[in-house]
Parts: sequence; structure tokens; C-alpha cells
Amino acid sequence: MPYRKGQSGNPRGRPKGTPDRRTRLFQELVPYGEELVTKAVSMALEGDSQMLALCINKLIPNPRPVDQSVSVSTLKGSLSEKGDAVLRAMANGKLTPTEASTLVSTLALQAKLVETDELTKRIEVLENDTQKPPASA
Repeated sequence: MPYRKGQSGNPRGRPKGTPDRRTRLFQELVPYGEELVTKAVSMALEGDSQMLALCINKLIPNPRPVDQSVSVSTLKGSLSEKGDAVLRAMANGKLTPTEASTLVSTLALQAKLVETDELTKRIEVLENDTQKPPASA
């Protein structure tokens, strides 16, 4: 039976207040947390490479993005020239690929805003022209 638009396939859904599986499993682990951490550390110290990687990943957090040496506000020129500048900065190692991707995405959003703004202005001009009475000769 195909789903109808606007109608849930499971109208009753999960009852309110029912914890999801992750929450339930987390709550079951909490009482053993200290023992589990001690065991994980001892396994890592005994040479278990997977446990060592897990411990190190938990001890050393993922690096946060550093202050970008190139920002959208400092770029000059058209939007496409700004995009080229970001790609050059990435190629020269001044930006990580993730930082470059974020900046290019920001430029793409800016382009969409500019486009929408220009279209809005054009529509307003057209609407004003059609509302004026015709000039009498």
C-alpha cells in the first residue's frame, strides 16, 4: 500500500517519553563507567592498538578550525574572483580543503542573495511601470 501525501506511515509512532536505544544503552553503562575506563586504559597500555587509538582519540580532541588567514570580507573583486582566490589559497596551503569548502559555500550563498535581491528590484520596477497611467498625447 503506497503512502498518501501528508499521512504518516506510522501515525501512532513511538510513545512520548520512550528513550531511544542509545539513551537506554548509555544509562546501562553509567554504573560501570569507571571500571570500563580503567580496563580500556590497561588494555591500551598492554599493547591493544585499537584500544590505544580509542584512548588517544578521546584524550586529544579534534582540532578546531583555526582563524582563517583568508575570509570572505577581505577578498576583493567579483564573486567568481573571490572563489578563485579561495582556491589559490587552498592550493598554496594557506587554507585546508575544509576551510576552502566553507568559504566557497559562503560565496555561493552570497551569490544567491545578490541574485534574489536583483530580481526583487527588477520585479518592483516592472510592477511600478505597469501601475502608472498611460501618458496622454
